[in-house]
Amino acid sequence: MTIRLLTIDDAEQYLTHLKNVLHTKGIYSVSNEEEIAIEWVSNSEMWRFRNETTKVWAEFKNGNIIKSICTEVFKRIPMVYFTNYKSEKTNLYNPFIDVLPLTEIIFDYYENLGYFNYMTIRSTNMFSLKRYKLIENLSPLNRYNCYYDEIIPPNQYSISPLYKELLWNRTYPIELGVVSMSLKQEYRRYGNKKNIMFKRTDEPRIILDTINQQE
Repeated sequence: MTIRLLTIDDAEQYLTHLKNVLHTKGIYSVSNEEEIAIEWVSNSEMWRFRNETTKVWAEFKNGNIIKSICTEVFKRIPMVYFTNYKSEKTNLYNPFIDVLPLTEIIFDYYENLGYFNYMTIRSTNMFSLKRYKLIENLSPLNRYNCYYDEIIPPNQYSISPLYKELLWNRTYPIELGVVSMSLKQEYRRYGNKKNIMFKRTDEPRIILDTINQQE
């Protein structure tokens, strides 16, 4: 098994990999979306290799890409967006478990750069909090808390302008979940400060008598 960051030289192979998995996985899993999916791959994915905020990691077997995760760093907020994760051989009961070796490397990479928050938008059938709970004790998930920020019903737009934009201003015929993951305090670079907290006191506040002070 080889995992590495892809370069522009890997772009064509990456597109082939995506086309192999788009028919059955992700937000394009419905049959009438297949033609749109292929067109979307061809028109939108190649630019990622020329975008400095986007990186793609992949796992290789016998020289071929079998798993991949594409990430994008938001410019205005310290968050990493998992734009896609794909595996040609998927655990139907818990698809996310297949890409854990990739996430281990990616989380380490971004944590060292000071990024502690991640988000993705996935079909709730593929990424449910119930399924996450079953594998949250595995590394690297054991370092993270996971939440749903929004559930987007089928054929409806997100209520968030940001999520709507990330979904290409389109609706999809399946239920989507906006998933966020946040690194637990003890694993952050300021983890040694986790016990510092505001201490409540019942003592009366001291009110300065500015008039007397002036006198």
